[in-house]
Amino acid sequence: MDYSVVFRDFVDGDIHKVYEYKNDVERNSMIVGAFRPMTIDDARKWVEGCKRKDVDFRFWAVADKEHPDNLIGWISLSQIDKENNSACLHSIFIGNRTYSNGILWIEMYLFILNYAFNELHLHRLWGTKRADHLQSMAMSAAMFFHQDGILRESKRIGDSYIDTSLGAILESEYFEHLQNGDYELSKIIRRVTQYRKMK
Repeated sequence: MDYSVVFRDFVDGDIHKVYEYKNDVERNSMIVGAFRPMTIDDARKWVEGCKRKDVDFRFWAVADKEHPDNLIGWISLSQIDKENNSACLHSIFIGNRTYSNGILWIEMYLFILNYAFNELHLHRLWGTKRADHLQSMAMSAAMFFHQDGILRESKRIGDSYIDTSLGAILESEYFEHLQNGDYELSKIIRRVTQYRKMK
């Protein structure tokens, strides 16, 4: 697929954008992990961690195609388990609001699905998301992640707790839908729209 962005390794030049994005309260309000404001030194250490080629996780910086030094966001896999051939879709994060039209989100999903099943040859890719985040739930369903369950009150927001959704897609399911042409952009957009209307 010809992506509209570049998926690359993190570099030191990304530190200031990471610092900016990691301290964006609104952007981080929809993540499953805990929101922790960063210092510049924290951002530097985070980027150094992302640059490591670890067997258990993999991070990609997502950058502008015309200006590859312009960090837009990131995507990652964690808990890469070679024994059980599974991994967690750890993060899909878009910090630059210019790219918040949904198309980049789709491209990031397609990139990580291809990497998981064609490069790592995984059997199962799983992940969690806020159950009250309609767009995340719609995108996951549109990519054929099966909802394996709801983790009740598993994320703390201030003084209250919210549910998170656990979902997964199997290798056989991915290749079946790929062969059927179900990952064409227009079809994905149609499924996202239908899901949102149903909810």
